[in-house]
Amino acid sequence: MVHPNTLATAATGVATVDNLLAFEFHHAAELGLSPEQLPKLVSICAAYTTTVRPKINSMVALSAQTRGVLALAEAPQPEDIAHGKANVDTIADLLREVAGEWIDRHAEAMALLSEEQLRVRAELIEARDRASLAALAGVLDETDLEMAGVLDEAAVPA
Repeated sequence: MVHPNTLATAATGVATVDNLLAFEFHHAAELGLSPEQLPKLVSICAAYTTTVRPKINSMVALSAQTRGVLALAEAPQPEDIAHGKANVDTIADLLREVAGEWIDRHAEAMALLSEEQLRVRAELIEARDRASLAALAGVLDETDLEMAGVLDEAAVPA
């Protein structure tokens, strides 16, 4: 069985804290990124990180406060519960903002790529995802895969 935190990360992991375009930079040669494209992509990454890092830090702090209340040696009081729920609401709002920023900046970056670069990128992503799924197949059991909706005989090695 997969650790619950791994599933939570997968469920909320739309946006990253840093490395908005790490995949593209790592595959710059295969994608044929030009000297004109690179500084523009770096600028988009820097703007993204500057915008989301404080929000992510706030999410972490709010999560820690909420977990702290739930880890007390005594039962939480109504005000503790209300505070925890307010924290969750704020975290949800911040996650929506961070994910929206990730989508916007990612779309902005992809608009700088040619059709050929986008095609190659899609192929590289598919290969990466298949390799990741194959690696996870040794860790995940069939129940985990079914729950995640990824149990596909063609995608999971025997």
